[in-house]
Amino acid sequence: MFFQAREACNLFYDAILDKSVKVKTSSVLDDAILNAKKRQLGQSWLWARINTEADLTPLYAATLAWHHSVHRKVETKPRSLIY
Repeated sequence: MFFQAREACNLFYDAILDKSVKVKTSSVLDDAILNAKKRQLGQSWLWARINTEADLTPLYAATLAWHHSVHRKVETKPRSLIY
């Protein structure tokens, strides 16, 4: 789970810079973005708060929702056989 969050943050950030994703503005998300910074974790990073009272939940929700919608693996269910 921890690795997926790091991957999601990195890819979401890159997608925004590449303009391959557009994010609908909202005051709650804008506040989260203004209070976010990158926290280095080895070669990767996660969102971190600048202000300890800031709520980054909307930013993480947008990041993980985008990542899931783009990178999820669709599981195919085997069909039942009737003879």
